Amino acid sequence: MKKLLFSLGILQLSIVNTKAQSSTIGLQVKTVYVGAKIPIVFDAECPKNKKLTYQISNGKIEHSGDTIFLIAAQKGEVVVKVMSGNKLVASSKFKAKEMPPFKITLGELNSNSVSNVLVKMQTGLKCEVPDFLHEDDYKVVSATVYFSGTGFPDVALANLYSNSIEPLRNLIQKCTAGSLITFDNIKVKGPDGIRNAEGISIMLY
Repeated sequence: MKKLLFSLGILQLSIVNTKAQSSTIGLQVKTVYVGAKIPIVFDAECPKNKKLTYQISNGKIEHSGDTIFLIAAQKGEVVVKVMSGNKLVASSKFKAKEMPPFKITLGELNSNSVSNVLVKMQTGLKCEVPDFLHEDDYKVVSATVYFSGTGFPDVALANLYSNSIEPLRNLIQKCTAGSLITFDNIKVKGPDGIRNAEGISIMLY
């Protein structure tokens, strides 16, 4: 899968250069996705005390243990300022954009017409977001699966609650050339919450 390093990067906060009357946050990312958590890391010189406060336009800050995350709220410019009392410690701005469309595939199978031998070798669904760094950040939380066509005089229905297709193994083993597997009502959970995914149908030959 293609990977683009700005997907879920790190904001590295650098101390303000007071002599130059400027402030910077050294960014490893120029663009981030709306709803994605971005861990903030201070450089060696930036003060690390509990008195720091964060001012952010178009987003929010979340704390998880000792880790601080920035989350952009919507598309557009995001401005981050780090304050120590009334003193500006660091600041920067960057662009936030919507998470790119993603697709569901059965393992590495990207075609809607696949050998039944290959289908039986797969172990799970894959949530692929083009140019997204952490594919594991999207997980299937529910899906309805239909088996029809050859080998299924009556449509068989099953449910999934994860990426794994092991609960479907017995039905998959019954598939042969002419069988049709349809994944529908797919919901995935990622850094921007739970989203609906477009269903897929796979005709076996």
